[in-house]
Order: sequence, then C-alpha cells, then structure tokens
Amino acid sequence: MIDENVNGLQNGTDLTTATVSISKAEMAGELAWKCYASGQDKVYVNTALLAGKTKFTFSVYVPAESTNTLALSNSPVFAIRVKPNDNEPGSDGTVDGHVVYSTTIANENHKIEYGKWQTFTIDITGLSATCTEFAFLIAGGNTIYLKDIAFE
Repeated sequence: MIDENVNGLQNGTDLTTATVSISKAEMAGELAWKCYASGQDKVYVNTALLAGKTKFTFSVYVPAESTNTLALSNSPVFAIRVKPNDNEPGSDGTVDGHVVYSTTIANENHKIEYGKWQTFTIDITGLSATCTEFAFLIAGGNTIYLKDIAFE
C-alpha cells in the first residue's frame, strides 16, 4: 500500500500494488514515487480516473544501473498494461494490451534514456468505460521513479 502521496495521488486509492515496493523518494532533485519490483509486477492506476479524459501523462526516471532480470517483451524496464486489449491506446503500433517503453525501441515517443527525467503522453481516447486495468508493468529487478501522473 502507498502510505503517502506525491502530486496529489491518494493513499491506496489512486495507485495500488500487490508486491511492488513503493515509497516516496527524491530523485535528481524531484519528489517522486520510487517503484521497485523484485519480480515482474504492476503498479495499478485507478481506472475511475480515466473517465472523460483523452490523455495520460507521466514523468519517469530510470536509473542507469537498472538492468532487466525478468524481460518484458521488447522492454527492459517497464510498459503500460491496459485491459481489455481491444481498446488499448495503439500509440506504440501494436494492439496487444501493452504500451512499450524501451531504450532500444524505434519509436522516439517511447524511447527511454537512462539517468534523466522524461515525460510521456499517450492518447487514451480509445479506452472505454469498461477499462478494467491500467497499470505500469515493471520488469523484475528494476526500479523506476514516477511523478506528474495525470489524466487530462
């Protein structure tokens, strides 16, 4: 459970997880959520926050020392997992329930650079009111820092 808030996200309501270790931390001068996954797991974003929104924006910092110990398809660190798959934002060119972020991906809008804050925005107009899962899927052994998570 998240026991504090960052950027107005509420304790155990807006972000939840089963086993990802989440704590408030400072990274590169910014207050953020430090999310460490010992094994592949998810940080769930409350799907009620999607209602009537068209964009999802977040800032992420991936430390240079991150390594992928449990690989995600095409992604060494994290992806956004959306269910049901048929209404997934297709901004990464696939409709498989995953919006992939990687250091090696060809799509510059999804390319991660280690050791710096980056802000990403995805179009969520394709998500319906039946969206049952919207989560950051983190590969095991990795740490990511999240801030400025917003639906617009």
